[in-house]
Amino acid sequence: MEEKANKQFMILSAIGIVQVVICHLAIDLNLTGYIFPYTSFFIPMFVFISGYFYKIEKEKNLAKTIWNKFKKLVIPFFIINLIYGIITTILRNNEIINYGTEINLYTLFVQPFIGNDQFILNFPSWFIPTFFVAYVIYLLIHKCATKLKLNNYFLLILLIFGNMISVYNSNIAGLEDLRTLILKVLFLLPFFHIGYLYKTTIQKYDEKVKTIIYIPILIIINIILMLTFKDLTYDMRDFSGFNTINFYLPVITSITGILFWLRISKILSKYIGKNKLVNYISNNTFSIMSHHIFYLFIFDLILYFINLKYQIPYFNEEMFKTGWIYIYRVPNWNILLEMLYLIIGVSGPLLGKYIFDKFRFYYSRKIQIIKKDKICKNNKNTC
Repeated sequence: MEEKANKQFMILSAIGIVQVVICHLAIDLNLTGYIFPYTSFFIPMFVFISGYFYKIEKEKNLAKTIWNKFKKLVIPFFIINLIYGIITTILRNNEIINYGTEINLYTLFVQPFIGNDQFILNFPSWFIPTFFVAYVIYLLIHKCATKLKLNNYFLLILLIFGNMISVYNSNIAGLEDLRTLILKVLFLLPFFHIGYLYKTTIQKYDEKVKTIIYIPILIIINIILMLTFKDLTYDMRDFSGFNTINFYLPVITSITGILFWLRISKILSKYIGKNKLVNYISNNTFSIMSHHIFYLFIFDLILYFINLKYQIPYFNEEMFKTGWIYIYRVPNWNILLEMLYLIIGVSGPLLGKYIFDKFRFYYSRKIQIIKKDKICKNNKNTC
């Protein structure tokens, strides 16, 4: 397991992915979400983290950089999307679920860039193909800006302006076509640059502000925002929930949320910076984002089959068959159940990734042994 050197950002990415799981599986475990609603910042936070680790050297060979990112993100995503398409089709054909669509070229390669709701069980991974497109666009923009010697803060203003345009026109996203992708990309672009600027210029000043002053200021700002605008949340997957009149609000709430958790991560790095579990969560955000809904579904599926014979109290078979995310609820036990869902949503994908990595390691090792044996047979003097 690779241990990340930057403990603060390791913890920040782990916090971000746990917040994603909470929003989908354990909405009552809101914690700080009452002041810093998770859906008001956590998607931009992932982009901010990527921008922080952005390296100008990657602009020297654009084709190689884009291809490497494509291999790392998009190809695994397409494979996973195909697998979930097959799973959904089997479940639909056996009348276990009534949602999801059939596998075709559109649902495999086009729909994921718009909303990724075609197979439902992996819908949170919509972020992966959209992030890839946004990364490529930012790569090109940053290289052009560098060649033109454009001031970094002027570029930031332009990108924030693009963000506000996307929010103002968010009603177009409901059409679910190329414009939906364009709006999402415009929204995400400034957070790449904010992350880049934070590392190159802002961080040294930001860290000089004492936490005892820093945290209360951010809390006060968000309380004022909540009292003024009531609802700070938005849904990035289908690009909805925005108040288009207050088109400047999402970029503000994204920044306050990122800065708050960035400072919390810095504090926590002193205590859990070497924690192996936190590091493993941080290294496997892709797996958790892609699979946490599926592991909840497995839990629900077990309940469904038990319910067919023994009638589990409060289990709603109709909601299980038709709902995207069926949360089994029992009066007075909901918080405990949601804690269980959170554990399942995080540990399930981690366990699956661990088993997959072990299998891949032993398989590659076996291949190497076979190749070595062949070489030995062909040339006995070398063995």
